[in-house]
Amino acid sequence: MNHETTARINHRSGYNCAQAVTVAFATELGSTPIAVLKSAPKPRSAGGKCGAYLAGLQVLNELKPGYLHTLLITLLGSVSDLLDFQRFSDS
Repeated sequence: MNHETTARINHRSGYNCAQAVTVAFATELGSTPIAVLKSAPKPRSAGGKCGAYLAGLQVLNELKPGYLHTLLITLLGSVSDLLDFQRFSDS
């Protein structure tokens, strides 16, 4: 079963979106579902963003530290463009 299917099953079982995604990656994070529930982001806690989105960013950052910044710099072209993008996305 893939992570998407696992997250959907978790959500249907009563987890909120952030918890469903975080728990789907518990094994890859080297933890248990119960332990990662404590670290799942609170939905809408960062600028009103979706909990599943926030959990995906958190999981990706834990599995591949620095990957998001590297990817965004690659896509946007420079650190200055990355900072502009972050300011725009936070507003």
